[in-house]
Amino acid sequence: FNHDVVQKTQDLELVMMGNGAFFIFTKKTFKKYKNRTGENPYFYPLTFPESLEIDNKSDWELATRV
Repeated sequence: FNHDVVQKTQDLELVMMGNGAFFIFTKKTFKKYKNRTGENPYFYPLTFPESLEIDNKSDWELATRV
């Protein structure tokens, strides 16, 4: 995970992506690594509809129907 390169999620190859739903980290880890993922992050997989990402009007319309 390169913290210096930031891309739009829509342009990434779909393997696994963070959705920013929540981050849990200690102050010590944040100070040491200067980021919220640390050295060995744990990703909790979300399924539909929890993983639904709203980027446009049609996404919003789908979300309101779920």
